[in-house]
Amino acid sequence: MSMTSNNDSMSMTTWATIGTAAAIEAIGGLFVVLVVLFIMLVVLFVMLVVLFTVSD
Repeated sequence: MSMTSNNDSMSMTTWATIGTAAAIEAIGGLFVVLVVLFIMLVVLFVMLVVLFTVSD
């Protein structure tokens, strides 16, 4: 009994470590995507401002 419970806690720790690493990787990926989208929005905004100022 004690052996199985020890094994369970061991696998739980391993899964927690894997889960944390995966979460950090996923958050990093999302952060990159958000930054890219933000840059694209800024570029579009600047282009629109330039177009409006040129048209005026």
